Amino acid sequence: MLPGGILLEVFDFCRLEASEIQDKNFYNWWHKLVHVCQRWRQLIFTSPHHLNLQLLCTDKTPARKKLDCWPQIPITIDVNSLTNLSPVQEDNLFTALEHSDRVCNITLSLTKPHLEKAVKMMLKPFPVLTHLQLLTSPNPLILPSGFLGGPALGLQELDLKRISPPALPSILSSTSNLVHLHLRNLPITADVLPKAMAMGLAAAAKLESLTIQVVGNYHTRQPLPAQKFKARTTLPALTHFQFQGSYKYLGNLVARLDTPHLFDLTIQTTSNLEGGVSRFHQLFQFIDCAEDLKLAQFRHARAQFNDDQSFIHFDNAQTGKHTHLTLGEVPGMAEFGESLRPLGALFSQASAITSTVRHLSIALPYENAFVDDEGRNLAVRTLPSLLHPFVAVETLHVEGQFTDIFFPMFNKLRLSNEMVAEVSTEASTEVLPALRLLIVDFEGNLPIFVKTLSMFIERRQFVGRPPLTIVTCRRVRGEIEGGY
Repeated sequence: MLPGGILLEVFDFCRLEASEIQDKNFYNWWHKLVHVCQRWRQLIFTSPHHLNLQLLCTDKTPARKKLDCWPQIPITIDVNSLTNLSPVQEDNLFTALEHSDRVCNITLSLTKPHLEKAVKMMLKPFPVLTHLQLLTSPNPLILPSGFLGGPALGLQELDLKRISPPALPSILSSTSNLVHLHLRNLPITADVLPKAMAMGLAAAAKLESLTIQVVGNYHTRQPLPAQKFKARTTLPALTHFQFQGSYKYLGNLVARLDTPHLFDLTIQTTSNLEGGVSRFHQLFQFIDCAEDLKLAQFRHARAQFNDDQSFIHFDNAQTGKHTHLTLGEVPGMAEFGESLRPLGALFSQASAITSTVRHLSIALPYENAFVDDEGRNLAVRTLPSLLHPFVAVETLHVEGQFTDIFFPMFNKLRLSNEMVAEVSTEASTEVLPALRLLIVDFEGNLPIFVKTLSMFIERRQFVGRPPLTIVTCRRVRGEIEGGY
């Protein structure tokens, strides 16, 4: 007969194997084991925390019957129904919430009326709660004071969508062991202004990942000048930070934060370009204070352009650490091609990041994304300004539909001397001066494409630039990219 300790290890392997299942059946992995024999049953039920036993309760679970027939095992509540719940479904949910001393995980995606009822049952302590996710639609919900009945020191993850906490500093100070905090579709109110947000985060010393997505207009003065940057809140454990919202809000927020160990940054800003979209001083001051980002040598970058947003992803292949920098839709822009302008403005100030990139990919998701009703290519006049900061790029991969843009762009650059600097032209106006290899996803007439580049190639050689190799074969391209 195997000792109890060995059996627990075997059971733990069963749990790990079940965890690979991508549905809610994972929670029932132990059901068959407890029916094998009395010894197994007793061993499992006396080790609920070691084996991470949980009873899953959904709106379809007969909660009263299920909770009565099983021992005092921790409860996970998962109800995802953005439609009206029936009286039976409501009863199942509320019955599970009554056992607040056992609930360890709550995920609720409900309409506002149903979520308001559920929240009223959560104005009491949930001492073993570790994960809480609340989502409502379509109207936002404000959590009442007294939510969770006071300090929730065991809470490790808090994910709110379209939900505003009544006093953010108070909520966060009572959940000081948070590891993951996600505030999505957060309406901008006085309680979530940058100053209040920074004050609230001050208590989150263990926070490792942070998502802030604010919606609505943020009216304030322009962000503080770069020389007045002063971090007021230190997040010593933060490694992942995602932001989406007004660039003015972003500037005022990051001017109050210091994240020394940050290595994964995603920024998606929105702006109407009033006041100048290039005012990203605080963002780069913020990055400069994060040692991993500051010292990273980004060798690879991939840019993708959509009609509603553009983003570029930098990858540090040496350490595996990376940063995402994303700019979203620019409201009020009548022309799709104009969505490249804020991205160009951002990277014109990011020389420390762009100057180390050796390999750059550019992708367009679908054909004619930047073609207006009259057939004009709107990206041609804005794309060169985006490429200017990439002075060290040796390999350029033009993916998919972007070949349709590069034909006219190369013609334009050839005539305007932007791609190749003349002897009397300053190098700062030159685009891709170190380019050696051009990889093109191209299925058209190759001689015509090469002819389009002939003058460009000759003038590069005239000013002493490296010879340019053009690759169109996918097999060869794969071999080259595999050796990066």
